[in-house]
Order: sequence, then C-alpha cells, then structure tokens
Amino acid sequence: MKIRLKKVKTSIVKIILITFVSIIIISNLVIGSIIFTNWFKYADRALTEISIKLEDDVVNIVEFYIENHWTGIKDKDQKGLINHLKLVIKDRNSKILIVDRNTGEVFLDYIKIEDFLNTPKSITEPILIYDMGYPALSEAYNTYLDSNVESFKLKNNGDKLYINISEFNKSEINWVIITALSDKQLTSTIIKNIIYTIVIVIISLIISIVIYFYLIKKLIQPLFDLLDITDKFTKGDLSMRLLVSRNDEIGLITNAFNNMADTIYRLVNTLEDKVKQRTFDLEKTNDILKDNRDHLRLILDSTAEGIYGMDIDGNCTFCNKSVLKILGYKHYTELIGKQMHYTIHYSRNDGTKISLDECRIIKAIKEGSQIHVDDEVFWRKDGTYVDVEYRVYPQKKDGRVVGAVVSFTDITESKKAKEQINYLRFYDPVTGLHNRQFFESEISKIDNVKNLPLSVIYGDVNGLKLINDIFGHEKGDELLRKTGDVLTRVTRDEDIIARIGGDEFIIILKNIDKKETEKIIKRIKREMLTEDISGVRGSISLGTDTKFSSDIDIREVIRNAEEEMYRVKTLESKEINSKMLDNIMEALFEKSPREKIHAQNVSKISGNIAKNMGLTETDIRIVKDIGYYHDIDKIILSKKILYNIDNLSSEEQREMETHTLIGYRVLNLFNQTVDMAEVVLSHHERWDGKGYPKKLKGREIPLY
Repeated sequence: MKIRLKKVKTSIVKIILITFVSIIIISNLVIGSIIFTNWFKYADRALTEISIKLEDDVVNIVEFYIENHWTGIKDKDQKGLINHLKLVIKDRNSKILIVDRNTGEVFLDYIKIEDFLNTPKSITEPILIYDMGYPALSEAYNTYLDSNVESFKLKNNGDKLYINISEFNKSEINWVIITALSDKQLTSTIIKNIIYTIVIVIISLIISIVIYFYLIKKLIQPLFDLLDITDKFTKGDLSMRLLVSRNDEIGLITNAFNNMADTIYRLVNTLEDKVKQRTFDLEKTNDILKDNRDHLRLILDSTAEGIYGMDIDGNCTFCNKSVLKILGYKHYTELIGKQMHYTIHYSRNDGTKISLDECRIIKAIKEGSQIHVDDEVFWRKDGTYVDVEYRVYPQKKDGRVVGAVVSFTDITESKKAKEQINYLRFYDPVTGLHNRQFFESEISKIDNVKNLPLSVIYGDVNGLKLINDIFGHEKGDELLRKTGDVLTRVTRDEDIIARIGGDEFIIILKNIDKKETEKIIKRIKREMLTEDISGVRGSISLGTDTKFSSDIDIREVIRNAEEEMYRVKTLESKEINSKMLDNIMEALFEKSPREKIHAQNVSKISGNIAKNMGLTETDIRIVKDIGYYHDIDKIILSKKILYNIDNLSSEEQREMETHTLIGYRVLNLFNQTVDMAEVVLSHHERWDGKGYPKKLKGREIPLY
C-alpha cells in the first residue's frame, strides 16, 4: 500500500508539473521559433544584399583602375589593383577572383591581404581557376560559362558562400570577376544571440519550477498527511485516527475515514478468533494445494507450446512461461484475470476487428467442441502480431462447460518460409515480375478464344553486360528493375509480364491487335529512354507477333516474336552501341567538364600526329577516335579524384590505375571500338617501362 500511495503523490505532482512546464516550454518554443526563423531570413537577405554590394564595389574599383592606372604590366597592375581592393575586403569575410574568360587563367586571386604575398604560388604565375583549390568557385564559374547564371549559394569546405559573377570587357580585356561572401559574417552573431536566448529561457524555467514546488507544497500537503495516516492504518494500526481541523473537502474525507476506521475496528475484534482458527485450517489446505500447483506449474513451464486457461467468460485463469515469452509479457499477473479475446485476439493481421461473436475460441467454449486453427494471429504486448497455430479444448464439470484450455505455437517463421518458397516458384527475385515457371504454367490458361486477338511482345534489354562490367551487378540489377517498372507502367493489370531469362522479358497482351501492340512498343521504347543508370540510358530491343485465330499455336507466335526481336536487335545494334558510347562520354563530361576539353584536345593532337606521320585517312580517323575515347573508363572514378587528379593519395592512385582495364572491357563490347581496346589499355604505359597496367616499355607499347 505504501508503494501505491507514493505513486499517487508522485502522479499528482507530476501531472501539475508537466502541465505547468509544458505551457512554459511551448510558449518559449513558439516565440523562439518565430524569432530564430526571422533571424535566419534576415541573415540570408542581408548576406545577399552585402554580396551584391561587394560585387558592385569590386566592379567599380576595377573599372576605375583600368581607366586611370592601367599600365599593361601584369605584375604592376596586379599589385596596384590589390591596393585599391583593400578597403573593399576590409572587415568582410570574402574572396575575389579575376579570371580570363577565354582561357580560365587567373589574373588576380585575392583572399586576405595578409596572406596574399605568402601564397604557395606567386600571383604572377599563370594558373587556371580549376587548380585554385576552391571547388565552389570552380563550379560557379563552369555554370556561368554554360548558362550565364550570375548568382550562387554554394558550400565550400563547410562554409556557405554567396557568389556573384560579372563580366568586364574593355578593349582587349575580357575578364570574369568572381566575388564570394561567407555566411560566417552574420551567422556567428545570430548563433551567439540564439545561445543567449536559450540560456535565458532555461534560467526562467528553473525559477518557474522552484516557485511551482513551493506553491504545490502549500496546496496539497494536507492531502499527503491524510495519505500517510491512511497508509499506517492499512498496515494494521487500527487505533490511528485523524484530527479534524478543516471544514473543506479534506475535512469531509477525514470524518469519513474516522467513521470507517471505527467500524472496521469493531468487526476485527469480533472476527479475530474465528479468523485465527480458520486461518490454521486454510494453511494446511494451502500447503497441499501449493505442492500440487507447483508440480503442475513445472509441467506447464517445461513445454514449448503456449498454454493458457480461460473461464466461461473468456478470462485468463493461468498461463505458462511460453505464453509470456511468445507474447512479450514479463509476469503471469499481466494476463491473469484479463479477457483474453480483447487482450491478444481482438483483430486479424490486416487490422480488421474480430468481434466477440466471431471469435472461434469463444464459439468453441460455448459449443463445447474442440477446434484447430492455423490462419489467425495473436497480438503481443508491444502491439505487433505473431502468426499462430492454436487448439481449443473445452473443460467440463458435471456435464457443463466451465472454461477451456488453449495451446498455441508461433508459426511466423515457418509461414514466412512457405510464403518465400511459393513466391520464388512464380516470381523473379530481382524485378518482382513473374518468372519463366509461372509463364509456362499460365500460357495454356490464357490461350483461349475469349482473349483473342492475343499479342506477344518479346524484349531483350540492351547494355546489361556493359552496366555489369562498368558499374557492377548491383547496377545491372537496377537496370532490370527499372525495365520491369517501365513494362508495368505501360501495360494493363490483366496483361502478363515475365522475366524469362537474364535480360529477356515477355509480355502477353489479351484482346489487343497488332496495331495497338505497336503503340505499346513505342511507349516502352520512349519510357526506357527516361531511365538512367549512372549516366547510361536504358534501351530494349522488342519483337512482336499476334494470334488472331484459335488454329494458330501460341508457341509459334512466341517464336515469331522472339525471331523478330533478334532481327530488330541486329539491325539496331550499331546505332544502340553508338548511343551507349555517347551516353557514357556525356555522363563523364557532365561529371567533369575538364574531361570533355581533354578528350577533344587529345583527339585533335593525335590526329595531327597521325597526319604528320603520313598515315591514311582511315588510320587518322581511328587514331582520333582512340584519342577521344581513351579516358572513357574514368566514368567509374569519383568527382574527388577527377578534380584532384594531380594530387592523389596512394589509395586514390591505385584506384586511378584500374581505370584502363575498365576502358579495355568497355571498348571490347562493341564492334566499332574493339580495335581500339588494346591501345586504350596501354595509353598509360611509359617508354621506360614504369607505366601501367602491364609495365610495357619501348616498342612493346602498341602504336594504334
């Protein structure tokens, strides 16, 4: 009883405290969120305006310097322009780059005045913007050249930069002026204000809680005193009485308690002797019952099955340890006396309710008949369900049903195993579509007159081996899944789609003629072009045939569709392969625009060398193509490696040296590039034999 009284005290205090504190916290959160949101909105607007002002100031200073001080001497003009920009940069956490628009060469790299003369590279040394070590500025510069976007908000080494770009054109000068302002200029001040606000809120909350405890003690202390005396009474001190000192509700409770105590005291004195004798008799009986109960408990707890008993009303009378384990309960007392239907059997696995009248366990008790069920669930304490197989055994006394014993086992895993086996029999685990076994079993069922005309589409995914070789089988599986998704989107629910081979799919269309089938094929091809695997667009070769009469064998229709698919695939192979190569190169160029320039330059230089060597036009074209495709294998490399190719770690260098092998495999997949593969494999070999991957030297290295 003492424990329960403590819980009452604690609950009253906690309820009031939680309510009180919740109001304070919620109000502070609402006010704080409004303030913080406005702070950050203000910061973003302010930084945007400052960045624009910075750009205007820089452009005006550059224009002023060019008009009044320009000498044409690079070193003198760089230093002179820096002196003019000092006032602009002062107290601004900003960066300024002046870049030649045509070449990407940096004319001026101005970060901080104190660091300007101490940079690793002299300002007179010509360098490109891509080599500056500012990825965000390089990205903004590339985007500006491609789309003329002038304002950016980008991340650079943990900082958010507000970047503005403008062009300066005058006489022979064609510059791109890049200004970047860090968000640290304002956000640090905002963060400090936020911290100060949070500290004030916490202090106010602590003061409020102290005041709360002082007031609550004054308000409910008399109630606590009443509970303490009641606790002593319940422990056996029947002489305890309460002093009535108040005329309010607590005073009424005190009088009621005293009257109750007097009544109990009289009854106890009268019955005490009878209770002592009866207690002695009961103790003997209880010892016997306890021995029997303990023996029965040992038997019940030794079984793996869950076993529990119910009375005629469905209330639990006993249960073994397996019931607790399976259903997630800690002790028998959590179930004893509970209505078991509403505790563990109240709904099906889909959430639909089971009424008491529908409950098969209750029906078995009422009818006095045994039942066996293996398609229902019991609900655990945590709200999850377990698939069970259960049996109900009604218990009778004097020919009348007085309850029942229910035994059950957890069949969740065995059910899942059966479902998985059944699924794998008829479904492809990669795409989730039907498999060949299902298709073979189903084709005879749908080959009937009511489904005519019956059209077949046979498809073969292009580029699966390419994807597997470049990006791995996970990406290949992704291509298959996306293909399955396209086929599902384009077709109807009643149509049959199956993956019948590694890259082969088949579709059976009911009540669709050849004309409609051709429309579906066009939609499939169009939809496949929208799918992308690491930059490589999907495609599929398709063939079709239609059964119009019951006299035609459906197997012949399928063979015709397959032959048509192979014919189309053969005719389209050159175009498909060319598009795949183009897709890979486009994906590489999108990842690193530098690679596009590099590929074009190498192709041009290689062609010139071949021409000067006196090679034929055909050979010159082959050499130029090799130069263009020689780095196709870099598609597997990360942007980090591509943008820092001259400063790689040992691990990154090892990864870099594997790319020629990928290029070799890729080019060997296509007839038009197979002759290039060996040259691309060797394009990092060196005359002294220190290259890779084969360590060839001298004339061992193939020319073309």
